[in-house]
Amino acid sequence: MSVHANAAQGASPSSTPARPLRGVRVLDLSWLLPGPFCTNILAELGAEVVKVERPEGGDHLRTLMPGASAIVNRGKRSIVLDLKRVEDRETFDALLAASDVFVESFRPGVAQRLGCDWATLSARHDRLIYLSLSGYGQDGPLAQHPGHDINYLALAGAMGIPGHWGEEPRRSGLPVGDLAAALYGVINILAALRARDAGGRGTFIDLAIAESVLHWSQIRIADLDRSGAVARWGHLQPGSDVFATADGARIALGVVEGKFWRAIAEAVGDPALARRAEDFEHARWETREAVGDALRTSLGAAISAHACAHWERVLAAADVPFSVIADPAGAMEAPQFIARGMVATIPERPGGVRVAALPGRRYRGVAGRAPALDEHGAALRAEVRERRRA
Repeated sequence: MSVHANAAQGASPSSTPARPLRGVRVLDLSWLLPGPFCTNILAELGAEVVKVERPEGGDHLRTLMPGASAIVNRGKRSIVLDLKRVEDRETFDALLAASDVFVESFRPGVAQRLGCDWATLSARHDRLIYLSLSGYGQDGPLAQHPGHDINYLALAGAMGIPGHWGEEPRRSGLPVGDLAAALYGVINILAALRARDAGGRGTFIDLAIAESVLHWSQIRIADLDRSGAVARWGHLQPGSDVFATADGARIALGVVEGKFWRAIAEAVGDPALARRAEDFEHARWETREAVGDALRTSLGAAISAHACAHWERVLAAADVPFSVIADPAGAMEAPQFIARGMVATIPERPGGVRVAALPGRRYRGVAGRAPALDEHGAALRAEVRERRRA
């Protein structure tokens, strides 16, 4: 599927509704992952995003993870500016004057030293929406503390919550904190745009990545019993986990409700598993972990006795929630996502790059490729000169 053929199934690109943020301009001084992913979503919703990059190689993500950089910077324009140079500062100020939203991801205090903090900019641009995205927020005892995704997950409790039955907590392969903060950035910006439409003034958004994770972690924290170890496993179910098949594939099962335990017990032909499932349904909270160990052992032994293709056929027929675990490249080829127009190819390099479209069919689409460093610098400077003459 090309970038020009990614409208919702059953609709042509020309019939896709106009992007809701068309006409909104975003000046993006963020780098690495959270800020750029946030502004990429805004671009996919129709905003014009100008990415301001440092003279020394641009966004660090370009060299650290070029593939991720190509994903999160799609649909933007790039200009290299040194805010300490008078001429570049004048260009920056002119770009800012034409912008609705400003996004930065400096450590607290850096924006002030560069003269692009909220107090300075809002004094000249009272309709500006200013998003400051940092690890721990603009104040508090950790405000100046360095950090990355794993640190924010640890502080906010996410690293203390196990994801597999009977195992210690492990870090996700996805940068959960960074992605959560990007989404909260979009939510806050959209709310601020709505408030500005009603009241006419911009606002300052102090968004911390660690707090974004905490907001997600509360889903587990709220259900924890303070009694100790039992509470730690209370959110887990022994049948909602990953199991290995005889040929080395891995299957994710979602066997939680009683009807699915009965279905899988019949599918594997294990009367003992069925009895244990019945016990499990009625087990007291204090004994559930012990019963769950037996359940998971029986289920794991049953799954490991046959190849993946066998289980795909048998579990589908039994109406058991299951999925074969795909790697990211394989996920882009999943018939479900292809059928719903979720996968597109952009001409990032020879052969193209497969990307996932913005979820939600009404505005589904894919912004164009990511810009080369300073690709639009000359054009943006020319636009600035033209506006000055006007």
